[in-house]
Amino acid sequence: MMSKGAAIAVALVAVASALLLAVPFGEASGADADGIVASSYGESVSVHAGGVVEFDILVSNILPDDSLGNRRMVTVTAGHIDDVDVTAAEGHFPIDGQDSKTVKVKVAASRYAGSFDGILHIILKVKTVQPNSAETETSTDIHLQVNSELSSDKTFNKILGAFDNPFPEPFNGVLATTVITFILWILIGLIVVEVFMPLFLRMVLFKYKSEEDDLKHEIRRVAPLVLILFAFSKSLWVYGAPDEIVVMLESWFNILYIILGAYIVWRLYTIYMKHVVKSGKDNTERVDLEPILKLFGKLVISVVGVAMIATSLGFNLTVIITSAGIVSLGITLGAQSVLSQFFSGLVILITHPFRSGDYVRIGTNSITYEVRSVNLMNTVFKNWDNEEDIIMPNNSVAAATVTNITAENTLYKIYVYMSVAYGTDLDKAKRIMIDAAMNETLVVKSDSVPMPATRLTSLDASSVTIRLAVFIHDFNDSARVEGLLREKMYLAFLENGISIPFPQLDVHLSREDA
Repeated sequence: MMSKGAAIAVALVAVASALLLAVPFGEASGADADGIVASSYGESVSVHAGGVVEFDILVSNILPDDSLGNRRMVTVTAGHIDDVDVTAAEGHFPIDGQDSKTVKVKVAASRYAGSFDGILHIILKVKTVQPNSAETETSTDIHLQVNSELSSDKTFNKILGAFDNPFPEPFNGVLATTVITFILWILIGLIVVEVFMPLFLRMVLFKYKSEEDDLKHEIRRVAPLVLILFAFSKSLWVYGAPDEIVVMLESWFNILYIILGAYIVWRLYTIYMKHVVKSGKDNTERVDLEPILKLFGKLVISVVGVAMIATSLGFNLTVIITSAGIVSLGITLGAQSVLSQFFSGLVILITHPFRSGDYVRIGTNSITYEVRSVNLMNTVFKNWDNEEDIIMPNNSVAAATVTNITAENTLYKIYVYMSVAYGTDLDKAKRIMIDAAMNETLVVKSDSVPMPATRLTSLDASSVTIRLAVFIHDFNDSARVEGLLREKMYLAFLENGISIPFPQLDVHLSREDA
């Protein structure tokens, strides 16, 4: 049987457990202020300079019931911290007894905030709903850590902002370390400009030597100013200049770097664009792509450059990009067909799968077309069999399988079929067909292409079919040459007694006796 002392101990443990269960779970909690307890769900909050972080606190009213007398009005505020703005999503609210509420707290650090560790005080001001009631306070403390690369705390009096100064006095002071850092950054920049930059340009412009030399000369002209500004801004961190001033200067210097980078990208783009357009030109009339591609390149590079500059100056581009995306989506949906034709035309004009004067077949269509002109929005074809102009949208052309008959040259292979009767001397018939091809001036008879050849292709109901394969100089003469060869072979067959049968049908009638 349990002793009296053990029973008392068990009762105390039970009471303590009940009290613990009544307190909301949290890593930190504030004292009771007229029935209100504040708890946080973590020990610390970390935020990056220029960033925002949110965390929750639990506000609980531990009064015994939800009567009007136990209702409390709570106002959530925060203690002041330099370069840090703290706000509560719902900073003023009522709460009944035995009720709790989760409040989101947002911590926004200035982009100029330095790195530091501190305590964030979340203050709850509590009043009853009765008029003229006294106000009490409770609070909960959160460890706040602000991280910033723009702080000189970790770079002060360090060579290149990273290494301790190993030199003896008087060369280990702040001014000496700053001068050494400045000189080293200049030397590193010169190595980049004189060694790595030429290697990079040689890799991307290895086909364009003259343009490579021009671009090197232009970069070397502005490189000294850029190197001095870059080394100066990095040295200010080592010197321990005020963070606000250094960040402001770096923001303006970044604009210069972005403009220079955009100019280099533009020069590389124009070099490649000129050579792409030049390689796509032929002796026929074509759309001049250079102004279009220049305008497209300017728009893309300008938009990216402006966005980078705005980011450097601290603007939040999320809302702007989202709004621009919605507008762009509406424009794209409204002009989907037009944009599809435009970009398909650009692809055709840049890749030039066919040129004016080429003969092509499109898709599964057996009709042969001559390319008349390639425009930005459409391509004009001429029906090879008739004097008809077909204007086809470029998105339809780009989506189809295009067979370019005369892509390499105008040479073209044709087949001529002749039928002879069963029992015919096939070798004799083949020799006649070869002789007819060899005596035709429009047939190619050289080692550059296979010589005329014959092949038995089918055994039909009333005849044997032989095919003659020859190359001709010009696809445009294919129909005429087929007719000439067929006529010559027909006459030669007649002279040599080779019969060309016509379809025959034997009908046998049987009559049954009645």
